[in-house]
Amino acid sequence: MSDHDSQSTGSVDLRKLSQLIANGEHPFPTEIDHESQLRLAILVRQHRCDSLMDLIAKQIASDIYQQHNRLY
Repeated sequence: MSDHDSQSTGSVDLRKLSQLIANGEHPFPTEIDHESQLRLAILVRQHRCDSLMDLIAKQIASDIYQQHNRLY
């Protein structure tokens, strides 16, 4: 990710907007320019991937914790 992704495009902060979109709190905008849409799509994908990885890591940690407690 470049520094430009975290800056505003007009009045749109792509990083904040991408988080809202990734969380399903805001629709994907069609009124921004094509280049910004592409950058936004990449950021949304990264947020979703990060969220999925966090979920998987938490599930693995929970499984390890539960297994450890069953042994003792």
